[in-house]
Amino acid sequence: MSFEFVPYESTERFDDIQKLVQSEFNIIQGYIDFGIPSFIIAKGPTKKPFRNLVQKMKVQGYIPKLKKSGETLIIRVINRPTVKPSRWEINLSLFLITAVSVLYSGYLASTNPVLNELQSVSNVVLQTIMFCGAVFAIIGLHEFGHLIASVLRGKEVTLPYFIPGIPPIGTFGAVIMQKEPPINRDEIFDVGSSGPIVGFIITAIIAFIGLQEGFSFTVSNTLLESLIDKYPGAIGGISLPILLQSFISLRPVMPDHTLILGPLAYTAYVGTFLTFLNLLPAWQLDGGWISLSVLGEKWHRILSWASVFFLFLFGAWFMAFFILYGLSRSGRMSPLDEVSPLSSSRKLIAVVCLIIFILCFSFF
Repeated sequence: MSFEFVPYESTERFDDIQKLVQSEFNIIQGYIDFGIPSFIIAKGPTKKPFRNLVQKMKVQGYIPKLKKSGETLIIRVINRPTVKPSRWEINLSLFLITAVSVLYSGYLASTNPVLNELQSVSNVVLQTIMFCGAVFAIIGLHEFGHLIASVLRGKEVTLPYFIPGIPPIGTFGAVIMQKEPPINRDEIFDVGSSGPIVGFIITAIIAFIGLQEGFSFTVSNTLLESLIDKYPGAIGGISLPILLQSFISLRPVMPDHTLILGPLAYTAYVGTFLTFLNLLPAWQLDGGWISLSVLGEKWHRILSWASVFFLFLFGAWFMAFFILYGLSRSGRMSPLDEVSPLSSSRKLIAVVCLIIFILCFSFF
């Protein structure tokens, strides 16, 4: 094998990088490209060797990137940027503020005059706590799904940042931040899909419980009309997703009767709505990462713009503008390994995510 060595600020540094690459791949040519150590490697398996190389270079303070130029495989190596330590005080402060806003929203939901009139026994404190627990279970465990998937992959991530909100839920969700780029499509998929799957399971459990008699109520249309007249604005109509409709079918509503959702069931409805939005195949939403890993960058861009059009069409303008802003500010979304394909087993899980997406859809 022949190597082309171009003058560099540190020949010893280039040699060290070359040895690391050589430990996992057969190098055909090594050179400096605009100050970046680059290596043309022989064709062969890439997923596992490159993952090993990333771990070795992480210790040495480097980040490799594998890409394909025509039929040529090229590894380029850059310095690993300094990662700022997380400030857990910010996470804790946001969590406490969000807890207050969610508890207040739960109190408002639990003191709804229609709800109190339909219940034989009203326990505002218990219902408020249950409401708060359900909200944090759906949103918090969704984010911890991401966190656990990241930690199992050996990634550095922050704790969840909860975002305080206003009633009727009291929060706009939560996010975690990754401190290093994903290695390959498998990693992108695992981190992107773990949150929605966990969140959907928790939402389904809460929905099933919340739709039981005692938590939600079936009333005659005559009584419903009188309650609407008696308490203007206390009852509103919503379009239920397939998941909730399926659970409702297990307890059929009699003719000329209407089901009124209690606080728990409404929390589950919001959970399905948030899961649906998260699974839109757009930008850096969970569904965006999934579509990127399954379909690649080209289709990810197409589906991102299609999602924006869909949101505008159904009147979700805030979310549409939010994604538009994100698309205008972000650069390329790609893993360090742009060559290795997504594993077949994850493609099957992608179908599961699509089914979850459909089950959580409702007209806004």
